[in-house]
Amino acid sequence: QQEARSNPDHRDARRRPVFGNTVTANGSIHLPITTISANATLNATHYTVLVDASLGSYVITLPPAASAAKRIYIVKKIDSTANTVTIDGDGAETIDGAANTVLTTQWEKLAIHGSGTAWFKIN
Repeated sequence: QQEARSNPDHRDARRRPVFGNTVTANGSIHLPITTISANATLNATHYTVLVDASLGSYVITLPPAASAAKRIYIVKKIDSTANTVTIDGDGAETIDGAANTVLTTQWEKLAIHGSGTAWFKIN
């Protein structure tokens, strides 16, 4: 159930639904999926990131945890080479207390959630 904020018909001035902190979807949701084959720093436009490391090992850097509170990323290695994909926190920030996480095999993935101060594995 969603609750509207100060709006008896649950819509804003453009007639779009207005919700509180809880969203329930009765169907699918649209989230971005991006394929990367280079070093990259994730941002608000990313959600699922497929990394093709067939040409070399790559580093995927997370944004600062303070600017990405409650954000979720899924990073997946899609090639079969021995090249690695390293997911690295911003600066000294950690992922489950470690400086980084390395994906080494095809189809291996990492789902991570930002707390505002650090990143946590959720898969």
